[in-house]
Amino acid sequence: MIDKKNKKDLLKKNKDDLIDKKSIEDDLVFEENECEEGFIGSENLKKKYIELKQKHRECQKEKKSNLINYQKTHSEMISLRKRYEQQVKTSKVLAEKNFSKKLLPVLDSFSLAFSNKKDWEDLPESWRKGMENVYNQLFNTLRQYGVNSFSPTGEQFNPELHEAVAVVEVKDKNQDNVIVDVIQEGYIFDDSLLRTAKVKVGQCLQEENEDSS
Repeated sequence: MIDKKNKKDLLKKNKDDLIDKKSIEDDLVFEENECEEGFIGSENLKKKYIELKQKHRECQKEKKSNLINYQKTHSEMISLRKRYEQQVKTSKVLAEKNFSKKLLPVLDSFSLAFSNKKDWEDLPESWRKGMENVYNQLFNTLRQYGVNSFSPTGEQFNPELHEAVAVVEVKDKNQDNVIVDVIQEGYIFDDSLLRTAKVKVGQCLQEENEDSS
């Protein structure tokens, strides 16, 4: 038989078990219904839940705003860096072009000396070879930076590339407006014109004379 004390303890244990079970069930119901539509729990918990949900929305909104600002700033930084790199590249090319242009008179002096073959060949061979090597080194260095010369003999005159310093009468109609002699070579820098070529242009007067007669 169960005495009164043991019976009392047993009832108390069963009651505690029921309370714990009820507490567990309430927690499960609370977790399952943790939403605004059907919140089950005390008023304090409900109020706390609403506050947390509001803070969560604010955090999400702030997170989205920060992400947009970051993406905008990142895009602006990329554009700024590209503009800076382009400016540096443009300045570098312009500086090289201007420097190369200042060296063209030196090349002209060499070309002028080479053009007088008789006087040039009368000079000592060792001296001539030394000067030719200096010219080749200078010209090859400029070529590495995109500088190249052009001598348009036999080409049609183009005022964008050529500067006519004289007109030469020709009898052949095919030589009309054709470059018959180059006084000074032209130069290009990459794809842009560095200096026009000074040339003599042929002009056929035979057709004009026939028209006059």
